[in-house]
Amino acid sequence: MNFAIIGSSFLMGLLGSTHCAVMCGGVVGILSGGLVPLGKKPTSRTSLQVAMSLGRVTTYAAFGGLLGALGAALEALDTLRIVQVSLRLAAGLMMVGVGLYLSGIWRKFQVVERMGAPLWRRIEPFAKRLLPVRSFPAAFALGGLWGFMPCGLVYGALGLAVASGTAADGATSMLAFGAGTLPMMLFVGAFARFVAKLGSEAWIRRAAGMAIVIFGVMNVATATAQSGLARPPGAHACCAPKKAS
Repeated sequence: MNFAIIGSSFLMGLLGSTHCAVMCGGVVGILSGGLVPLGKKPTSRTSLQVAMSLGRVTTYAAFGGLLGALGAALEALDTLRIVQVSLRLAAGLMMVGVGLYLSGIWRKFQVVERMGAPLWRRIEPFAKRLLPVRSFPAAFALGGLWGFMPCGLVYGALGLAVASGTAADGATSMLAFGAGTLPMMLFVGAFARFVAKLGSEAWIRRAAGMAIVIFGVMNVATATAQSGLARPPGAHACCAPKKAS
């Protein structure tokens, strides 16, 4: 299991959820407003919100599994590790882009975020048909469709899933990413306005974005080391000192 990628995915979701609060806060407020309490207990509405979030994370895990399998297939086409290293490098650069975007330094990353808009326009009508939500299965299904919403942060995490090496690791990395976003998203459901305001604070977004940039740079450095590009000049494999027998 690739714990480095899984850990990076979790921290990316946790730190980047301030972006989710701003970009998805209004959507979460609308979706949460469509949850009809199942009973008089105040926990019933919270349970529906949890079911909705679990549906979203399940969609992430499914995407992660598919892309992890794709990454494994690409790696299998070549006996060298160049494919896996390239995927790890691309994932690291994607994380750097997400972090710079979240920090407000590189707004052009919005182009990447909008790539999934055409698909979301087709799915959104189905999500609206599930409102108002009166059951756990409906809440879970609504959350599953919510997972298709365009998001640069999710695309960055999916980049890590591709580089994970296996379908299982890809799914696990996206589960970790989704778990990282859960605290903020559940809090948004209950206090949408407050959290959206908090997430819009420039210093919070900047700090979270730069933290993601650091993890992205670490992934780039790891991929570079694996590729041998960081080897000192002249230190080729043929010239490496042989181990004593």
